[in-house]
Amino acid sequence: MARYNTVIPVNIITGAASQTYTLTAPREGQLTEFAGTAPYTVQLPNPAYFAGQSLALYNATSGSVTVSTSATSGSIIGAATNNNSSYALTTLTSAFLYSDGTNWASVGGGGGGPVNATTISASSTVTLSPASANVAISPTGTGTVAISPAGALTINPTAASSINNTSVGTTTAAAGAFTTLSASSTVSGSGFSTYLASPPAIGGTAAAAGTFTTFTATGISTLAAVTEKIVPLSGATGTVTHDYSAAGVFYHTSISANFVPNFTNVPTTAARSVTVTLILNQGGTPYYPTSVQINGSAFSITWPGGVTPTPRASKYEFATFILINPAGSFNVVLGQYGSFG
Repeated sequence: MARYNTVIPVNIITGAASQTYTLTAPREGQLTEFAGTAPYTVQLPNPAYFAGQSLALYNATSGSVTVSTSATSGSIIGAATNNNSSYALTTLTSAFLYSDGTNWASVGGGGGGPVNATTISASSTVTLSPASANVAISPTGTGTVAISPAGALTINPTAASSINNTSVGTTTAAAGAFTTLSASSTVSGSGFSTYLASPPAIGGTAAAAGTFTTFTATGISTLAAVTEKIVPLSGATGTVTHDYSAAGVFYHTSISANFVPNFTNVPTTAARSVTVTLILNQGGTPYYPTSVQINGSAFSITWPGGVTPTPRASKYEFATFILINPAGSFNVVLGQYGSFG
């Protein structure tokens, strides 16, 4: 009776995680199937010993199996590989390798390892969905990346992201929204210019608290109530600095002698008047300002009717000065004086 050698059509390697296994020969005509618990590594036979022979590999695990020549010689080469000594077969993918006497060359299969190619063209859907890995498109030299869909383009990362060194809306502008917009140079556009030419009123529909270092209104200002800061000054005698940038009302106590208030940091814009008030808490001997200085320049005071006031002891008194600047410099100081008590 004739006897026939039987060939088992499938060689199964049942691996355990983080272990290494060895294929000693190609097993020509058989499918080598990887089972068990991935990830693990399988060392391939030395391609120098098996020129022209083939390996058919299939990963039936739920993880990645790395095939390697690191323990023998040569590399795993081809368009579907990364052309070095290891190649990762992802879950449910296959690879067909032939020995050229030096390396194992991939000639087909659905391997999940890196792909090196000069041109990749797809006529249908391309999906890139690596888990916890990066997708990089990095042409060198003068290479460019062109994305020109006939339909809409959606970029919607789930985490905070950055777009650097890129112009947005250079040739065709569209709507956009920002939580924070920062520009280190010119911001322009017809819509932006229109907005600046006629911006909405601040608090026009819903007023809230606000603080300004300088506030200028060219039209009528309507205020429900106004408070003014007061700067307290004590022991006035000689020339006393009154910093207008701090306040326009000054409260004097323990006045030692008649004095000259020097109003500093007074704006010098033409066609303006500036009003400053001194509240004088008089003691047993009353004193008052005999003249003033504006930013260091001396001025006499023009009192009502040309009559210099007479201060009164132990009273609350005030001296209000209107500084007149008709054409870029102050030319007259009008004074008012009152006494209470």
